[in-house]
Amino acid sequence: MAVFGIGVDGKPYSKADEMEASEPYFQWELEDLLVEKHKQIVASFNKNQMLSVGWIATPYPKSWDEREAARHLINLGALDFEQIEPGVVRSLIA
Repeated sequence: MAVFGIGVDGKPYSKADEMEASEPYFQWELEDLLVEKHKQIVASFNKNQMLSVGWIATPYPKSWDEREAARHLINLGALDFEQIEPGVVRSLIA
């Protein structure tokens, strides 16, 4: 899971937390845990700089390098937002 934002210097940055399952699970079995982790990572990020939140899941064990994961999420549009005011963002994609 990762949160993306724009720092006071105008440069994008992210904060990430990797979760790894010890065995295969259905998504519904992890839903409560995923929601709680999502809330924690969002709460730990500066709301004045936050743009978006994303996560990547794989059906097989994989440890993601933070830069690799960020690259994938950015390519999917994680930074295609602008903050209008703290906590309010809008998409830059029409």
